[in-house]
Amino acid sequence: MGDLLVQSSRKRQRLAQLKPIGMSNSDLCKVLMQLKNDPTILEGLKDATLDATRRGLTSDLLSYTEPARLDLLLRLRAGSTFQWHAQSPGRLFHTFCHTCPGFNALVARTSLNFAPTSLSPWHIIVYFDELTPGNVLRPDNKRKAYLIYFTVKEFGDIIRHENAWLPIGVLRHSVLDQLPGGLSEALRELFWTFFRGPMNFQDGIEVNHHGASNKIYAVISNVLGDEAALKSCWNGKGAAGTKCCVCCKNILSKNTDLLDFADMSYFRSIDEVSDASFDLTSDLDLWSMVDRLSSAWNATTKQEFDDLQKSMGMNFCATGVLADRNLRKHIKPITCHTWDFMHTYLQNGVASVETHLFLRVCDKECGLKFSDLHKFCSSDWQQCCRESRKAFAEVFTDAREDATHDSFKGSASELLAVLPILRHVAELVVSARADLARELASFRLMHEIVITISRRLYS
Repeated sequence: MGDLLVQSSRKRQRLAQLKPIGMSNSDLCKVLMQLKNDPTILEGLKDATLDATRRGLTSDLLSYTEPARLDLLLRLRAGSTFQWHAQSPGRLFHTFCHTCPGFNALVARTSLNFAPTSLSPWHIIVYFDELTPGNVLRPDNKRKAYLIYFTVKEFGDIIRHENAWLPIGVLRHSVLDQLPGGLSEALRELFWTFFRGPMNFQDGIEVNHHGASNKIYAVISNVLGDEAALKSCWNGKGAAGTKCCVCCKNILSKNTDLLDFADMSYFRSIDEVSDASFDLTSDLDLWSMVDRLSSAWNATTKQEFDDLQKSMGMNFCATGVLADRNLRKHIKPITCHTWDFMHTYLQNGVASVETHLFLRVCDKECGLKFSDLHKFCSSDWQQCCRESRKAFAEVFTDAREDATHDSFKGSASELLAVLPILRHVAELVVSARADLARELASFRLMHEIVITISRRLYS
């Protein structure tokens, strides 16, 4: 028995020496077994001159994307310029159509169902989000960047897959912080590339399908992002502002002193639950506010101008998206404005916070802890989805509980998976407590909203 343990230990040591890329032992053994059974697999690599360095990989990537390369000149606050290497949306779309058979087939199939013309164009969804590679807790993370993609709404269910989204720009925060207009200024430059240049969606992009050619016309119909991204795009004050929602004219922050003076027959605080009370902003309303701020920019004192911005819930940006009057026929802010369901509701969003608060009440009032939920998820019961009971149980470990502070600690997919389980447990345990009726009703409503939105998204 001792000899077997020694041999097993030596085997693990050898595997560890052969495993510099983090591959599991079982996967490494499978690879080694395939090489043992068929050594000719390596013959194709003998004469290859592969450059796996970062510089080599970058060179290969640039050579592939060179046909769609677009250099945008951004003027920095200090007076110098920054050359942004982005991708022309039209040329990138054209390149994918002619180099990727799968993408070409998708465009051809969509064209048969929805033939794009200048009068009935396709609808483009532009999405941008923040990414922090490496250590996200590093105080000065210079690799933090915004990533920008686009796809076509007419692709239908295919847009659920990442391969249907074409990446057109990456811009680091260290550069954005030096732009007078920040992200809004960079997006204004990028938005124009959809409608200007030798290959653009306004004039039509010619593509070939099985020997036949046709033109693809498209307009931007959706600007998709989380609260922080959309706030930066439209230069709104955001959640911390007195007017915290760019889409609503009469919603004020709960903590503002204006609630003591405002006409409450019209204005509402952010905790208003009746959507019938909301007065939605129109595209024209938003443009009028920007134009008014533009007129007052050099005609008022700094304090007066700051008060005007605060009352409108806007930060004036002369180089931003909304200030460009020629761009208004292409980008309609309220019409295009699209909240990202995953970030605003699931990932550190409303449902995540609601779940955290409900679990905290369950712990305090019913003694229902993460360890109890872990045992329940690990027990012998059948589920109708692909996730295993072990995957459910991992959501309720001690480590997750320790890491939970102000919202549910888990990914969007994990939250979607465990919400039905939590609803079942709540009906069994909490429904018997009359003093927790309001908390249970709130959790039920949140779950129903998630179900309703998910059905609309995936129907």
